[in-house]
Amino acid sequence: MIRLFRPPPRQPMIYFAHIGKTAGTSFRHAAIRHFGRRRCVAVYTPTHSGGTKTPTKLFFDAYLKGRPIAENEPAARAVLDWCAARRVRFFATHQNGIFRNFIEPAQTVTFLREPIARLVSHYNFAVARGWQNPDEDFETFAMKPKNRNLQRRSIAFQRFDEIGLVGISERYDESLAAFAEVFGERLPSLRRNRTKPAAGAVRRDGLPDAVLRRVADYNQADMELYARALTAFERRAAA
Repeated sequence: MIRLFRPPPRQPMIYFAHIGKTAGTSFRHAAIRHFGRRRCVAVYTPTHSGGTKTPTKLFFDAYLKGRPIAENEPAARAVLDWCAARRVRFFATHQNGIFRNFIEPAQTVTFLREPIARLVSHYNFAVARGWQNPDEDFETFAMKPKNRNLQRRSIAFQRFDEIGLVGISERYDESLAAFAEVFGERLPSLRRNRTKPAAGAVRRDGLPDAVLRRVADYNQADMELYARALTAFERRAAA
C-alpha cells in the first residue's frame, strides 16, 4: 500500500518542488542559510547533489531510468526515510513526479514564472551551458515536448488548491513573505544562478508577436496555470 511520507510532526519537512528557471536556486540557497546545510537536502542529477551526496546516491542507485514512476517509488522511499531519520527540514528536487505519492500537499512549496519568460531564460541558460545548439531557434526549443508546459507537468502530481504555497517568481520578495506566513520561517532574500545575458541571447521583448502567440499556444497549460496562480497570489496578498 502506498503511504504518504510523514516527517516528524513537530518540525514537518518542507518539500520544494523545484521547477527550473523560476528563482528556485535562490530559494534553495536561502533555505540553506536559514536552516543550515545539514538540514537541507537536494536531489537533482547524479552529479548535482546540492552538497548532499548521500541521499543523491541513495536515489540514483535505485533509480531506473526510463521506467514507469511506480517502479521508482523505492528510490523515493529510500531518500525520504533517510531525511526523516535525520530530521531534515527542507527537501528540494526536480524529480517531482517520482515523489508524488509521498508528499503532503500542505508541506509543498513551488514557484511559477510567466511561461514565455521562463522558456526564454531556460533557452539562454541551456545555450550558455552548452546543452543547447544556439543554431536552433528559440521557437523550435519551446515547442519540443520535453520543454512544453514544464511547469504544469512538474506539479501535476499535486492537488493545486492544497499546495502550501505557490510563489510567483516575478514577485519573489512578496513570495518569501507569504512563505513566512504559511510555514513560519522567514528566509533571506538571495539571488543565485541568474543567467548572464550573452551576445546574441534571446530577449522576450525582441521576439516577434507571431512567435510569442505560437509559443503561448504551444504552452497553453502553463499559461493557464500561471494565470490561476497569479490570481490566487494576489487574493492572498489582498486578504
